[in-house]
Amino acid sequence: MVHGLSASGVSSVISYTGGNGGSHSGQTVNSTGVSGLTATLTAGNFVNGNGTLNYVISGTPTSSGTARFAINIGGQTCELTRTVVEGSVATLTCGSPSGTLVAGLPVTTSVTFQASYTGGNGGAYSEKTINSTGVTGLTAVLTAGTFASGSGILTLTITGTPSGSGNATFLVNVGGQTCSIAFPVNPGLITSLNSGCTTSSPLVGGTLRFNTEAVGTSFTLNYTGGNGGIHNSQTVPSTLVTGLTATLAAGSFNIGSGTLTYNVGGIPTSSGTARFTITIGGQTCTFDFPVTP
Repeated sequence: MVHGLSASGVSSVISYTGGNGGSHSGQTVNSTGVSGLTATLTAGNFVNGNGTLNYVISGTPTSSGTARFAINIGGQTCELTRTVVEGSVATLTCGSPSGTLVAGLPVTTSVTFQASYTGGNGGAYSEKTINSTGVTGLTAVLTAGTFASGSGILTLTITGTPSGSGNATFLVNVGGQTCSIAFPVNPGLITSLNSGCTTSSPLVGGTLRFNTEAVGTSFTLNYTGGNGGIHNSQTVPSTLVTGLTATLAAGSFNIGSGTLTYNVGGIPTSSGTARFTITIGGQTCTFDFPVTP
């Protein structure tokens, strides 16, 4: 029997011993465990000695699992069980994703992918919730439904917040078949850093001096075109004049414009120009700061 399909031509035979030849009025027993089914015995007579009773099962099972029938007849009881399987398909193929995923950005718009199948038997399937692997934090949900008799398409909707960038992989297992899809998750991105790197960024909190520790010194860069995704922390060493680092804490880009603040620390090894090459959000800019003697 198949979940969601009307039982047809299904019956179970129960044997007995010690029949006394008397009549019975038959019975109709409703299923438990998996509901929606009935086992019906037509009225008749027990044989003298050993015999069998034929129960015809009808109805439409409401789920997969084990349908149980509590039989009570002729002064004896037993439990009849029948297995109900999910609807099935012959092949299952995961298609292309639709929508955009960004690292650290909750899914708020429609992000879906489809799985096509052939050889559907018209049976029902339960809701499926599939957790992503690779990039975690996402789930793909397939709403409960019924396979077509033949070919059809299933649509799965993605929710959650991706933990990072890369590929979020979903393994779909339905109708006795499996397929997988690797859904790309974009990193945090920006379109322009510090007005296209055409201007310098002033230091805040003092000047840089040879052989003097930088304390409370920072610089701030502006950006545009942020996609709301996350960026990692980074520590950028100085070149030309070495001994300094510019450190950015981990965080998220705004959607649109925003700023990034780098804290400068360390002790310059000479006077001249300390250069920091910043690469973040798909953009790279170089900023020079004077180090006085």
